[in-house]
Amino acid sequence: MTFSDSEAVKQVTQLRAQAKHALVRHNFEEAREILTHALELDPGSYKLHRLRSVANACLQDYDSSLQDAEVVITTMPHSTDGYYHKGFALYHKHDYAGAAHAFQEGLKLNPADRVLRQGFWDAITLLSQHRRSIDDGADKIEGTATAREEMLRNMKAMRATTRYWR
Repeated sequence: MTFSDSEAVKQVTQLRAQAKHALVRHNFEEAREILTHALELDPGSYKLHRLRSVANACLQDYDSSLQDAEVVITTMPHSTDGYYHKGFALYHKHDYAGAAHAFQEGLKLNPADRVLRQGFWDAITLLSQHRRSIDDGADKIEGTATAREEMLRNMKAMRATTRYWR
């Protein structure tokens, strides 16, 4: 079935309204399905990707939420929305350095944004606590050499990813 531009726009608008209603009712799976269908009609819509990022985050599907947030950033690089959703997804994936960086990028666009600022400081706090627990626990690891190697790999990876925002 082919849509004229006005029919497609009308259908996407209706689907977006249905998805928002599903989100308000906490029916996140339904919202995600509706938004996925709407994105088939309008794949470049940052608004649809932003809403699906929210639905995915509510379903604790942070990988998918992050993918949609990246599309929002690419499509609307001068909006803080994508950076907030990226930071939120990374925060919940326990990538506190990445989350802090995403929130910081959003703060560059709007330094007065309290939500981005709070997200940034929450991520920094947890990153600091996580680093301390790794540093404290590195000498106390009991078990196989594999566990020690994994802990050291994690420590190196964390330090490598946090350099860019210091």
